[in-house]
Amino acid sequence: MLPTITRRKKVLVIGGGPAGLKAAAVAAARGHEVELHEADRRVGGQVLLAERLPGRAEFGGAITNLEGEARRSGARVLVGSRVDAEAVAAVAPDAVVLATGARAARSWN
Repeated sequence: MLPTITRRKKVLVIGGGPAGLKAAAVAAARGHEVELHEADRRVGGQVLLAERLPGRAEFGGAITNLEGEARRSGARVLVGSRVDAEAVAAVAPDAVVLATGARAARSWN
């Protein structure tokens, strides 16, 4: 069981990959007001690429489960939604979770 909160906070999660979805689910399950923004039309991040590999379709199920967990916990999930500094200021969150993933390493050859 998750620890209960003493004060409800507004949490803004930027990025709808596995980490962002899980952060949103946990924060919402604890009782916080959570809004998750994903720039793409679908949540999933890099996992969506992995599910296309032969024999790896199960990765898509992981994202479906994480998205369902976030929504059932009460998080508001917005897709096709880019967030910039102005948008963060407009929301005025108590906390921001930046879960936008990583970029591929540059080749040093």
